[in-house]
Amino acid sequence: MEIGKIWPGWEVSEYIGEGSFGKVYKIIREDFGHLYESALKVITIPANKGELASVLNDGFDEESATMYFHGMVEDIVERKMVLV
Repeated sequence: MEIGKIWPGWEVSEYIGEGSFGKVYKIIREDFGHLYESALKVITIPANKGELASVLNDGFDEESATMYFHGMVEDIVERKMVLV
């Protein structure tokens, strides 16, 4: 995973596990002789092709499915904004 393009100086150190909607990684950055560590959650919506197929099998067309998953992303962003 290349995160340096988004967050320069940070690199993935190890895979931690999976959580809601995605995978969690330990990331590190060295700056002025100090090592900084953090966690990065990579959210994937839909989580996989099976989830998309399930929504389409439930009667959604491609546009409706896109709107459905877009709504999920918006809900996650709104909840994060409230928690911060």
